[in-house]
Amino acid sequence: MKIKDCFVLKNIAGINTVISTNSKTTFEGMITLNDTGVFMWKLLQDGITLDALVEKMVEEYEIDKAVAQKDAQSFIDKLSTIDVFE
Repeated sequence: MKIKDCFVLKNIAGINTVISTNSKTTFEGMITLNDTGVFMWKLLQDGITLDALVEKMVEEYEIDKAVAQKDAQSFIDKLSTIDVFE
């Protein structure tokens, strides 16, 4: 899965925010992300499968695979509600 190019991640005054640069998208707000969210977002921008994302999280954060799976799926589910994926 891959995040649409019209969604841009910026750090504004120390806060990681995502906005849409496309006025035709249904999303008209901002998303704030913590460091883990930024880590996943950047991988999703480049295009990555859920399984690969989980593996990257296990490597980066040294967490159990089941925890990484649950967290990654939850993040993806939330992003899916605002139609950020191609």
